[in-house]
Amino acid sequence: MKKYILATILTITFIGCQNSQKKLIVDEVVVSNRFIADKVVEKKIVETVIKTEDLELKKRTVSIDNLIFQDWNFPDFMNWYSAKDYCDELELNTSIKTYSNWRLPNNLELNIAYQNREKFNTMIADRWYWSIEEYIPEIYRVWIIQLSTGETSERDAPDVDYPLCVHDVD
Repeated sequence: MKKYILATILTITFIGCQNSQKKLIVDEVVVSNRFIADKVVEKKIVETVIKTEDLELKKRTVSIDNLIFQDWNFPDFMNWYSAKDYCDELELNTSIKTYSNWRLPNNLELNIAYQNREKFNTMIADRWYWSIEEYIPEIYRVWIIQLSTGETSERDAPDVDYPLCVHDVD
């Protein structure tokens, strides 16, 4: 079931009252495709039905498939441990909800960010970004990626690079 906000007037013809039309003004309604198929014979949208989108989220992040990448207030460089903590503690508060449960991306997700780097507004591509994946855990070496070239390397966890946090789509 998808949630929709109707910020418009809808003209809908219901079964049983095909000759009359009812105009509805609604703040919020939950509509399922089954409801539409079962109850509505014809619907004429007077103005557009706006699917609930968090515009603040859209302005401050980059969504790719089932991932949401941070694209606001990138911090200065930090070591891998601090980068993990930074992402773990990151929250994006919007008027619709609070987005928490951010994390450092894995190598595949960083590669996705690299392939879509032109979609980012505030990310600085010529920096190295931390991966959550460890290269040699026993000696605290972890993967990093250069988002302007896609080049990968490894670095000591106490060294400093940049976090790029990712959030899984709910």
